[in-house]
Amino acid sequence: MEWVAGNPAIMAALVIALAAAVTDARTRTIPNALVAAGALAGCLLNGWTSGAAGLTRAAVGCLAGFCVFLPFFLLRGMGGGDVKLMAALGSCLGPLPILQVALAAVWRAPRWRSWWRFGTASWRARCAAPATCWGRGSRAVRASRTS
Repeated sequence: MEWVAGNPAIMAALVIALAAAVTDARTRTIPNALVAAGALAGCLLNGWTSGAAGLTRAAVGCLAGFCVFLPFFLLRGMGGGDVKLMAALGSCLGPLPILQVALAAVWRAPRWRSWWRFGTASWRARCAAPATCWGRGSRAVRASRTS
């Protein structure tokens, strides 16, 4: 845990991720103020600890975090707040760690595990009916199946 305590930007990323998880679980939204504060904290803390190289790392990490999840947003697989949150976390962590976090998030997310397991043919079949694509409208689908 020394690597976390020695880098304030990683500590900020953990706090931002925890706050986003709590607010997302309660309200199903991620506040823009939290995302903006996270991106600003990442830039300032990386700049403070590493100078111009830290600012560059924060900017590239922000761009990498945004670009990794942008296709999922465009395919309606996740909300815009998730994409902006990954950009803010990217500004705290940097480009390579945010790609590792993104890979872990995609691998561990329950709704994505079935997509990886069954392949793209199953994904296309589920997305043909918008109510079942990535769990959207899953309550309505379950209710219609039980009645």
